[in-house]
Amino acid sequence: GVQPVEVDLQQSKTQPDQWMLALTPDAMSDEPDTYTFEAILTDSWLNRRTTQFTFALGGHIIPIKDMLLTASSGKASKELGGLDTMFYRGEEDGDFVTYEFSVPQAARYHVRLRHTLFTSYGKFLASLDDGIPGEPVDGYAAVLSPGAGLAELGVHLLSKGRHRLKLEVRGRNPNSTGRFLGVRSLLLEPVAEPQE
Repeated sequence: GVQPVEVDLQQSKTQPDQWMLALTPDAMSDEPDTYTFEAILTDSWLNRRTTQFTFALGGHIIPIKDMLLTASSGKASKELGGLDTMFYRGEEDGDFVTYEFSVPQAARYHVRLRHTLFTSYGKFLASLDDGIPGEPVDGYAAVLSPGAGLAELGVHLLSKGRHRLKLEVRGRNPNSTGRFLGVRSLLLEPVAEPQE
């Protein structure tokens, strides 16, 4: 459905014929990332024009719960109701879970993984399409923090269509009581091509 959003419309101080539309989405939100703006423009002679355009802020947000689980080392995986988090019961290094997701259009994307933090969550490696994973991501926190973690997965050229996200247990924080994982969403932010 349509959700109205408050915006701040300001006239440019340096170019009086230009206006800026300021929209600040909730950074912790996993809501759909597409907005439609409709403007009804009227001049002093009562000429009227309606224009509408759709745009995205922050790229595409793909909830892990909407992904297809395609492989794992056999441990339990389930959705944690009310936390918007997919839980994986990692027990030892090497335990893994792989999800399949669909990219809406081919582009270079800055990829990040939003995850949940907790006292029993361990460290894990994240990789796309069997690529080389980055540094281990620490899932530990002293209190339950749904969606508070944000892991950087780098910039990737992704084709339109199916891709894989693999998460592999790799140690734990000394304060953690386990090696479980809790992941929430994959964020794909288009990266502008360099200008020549």
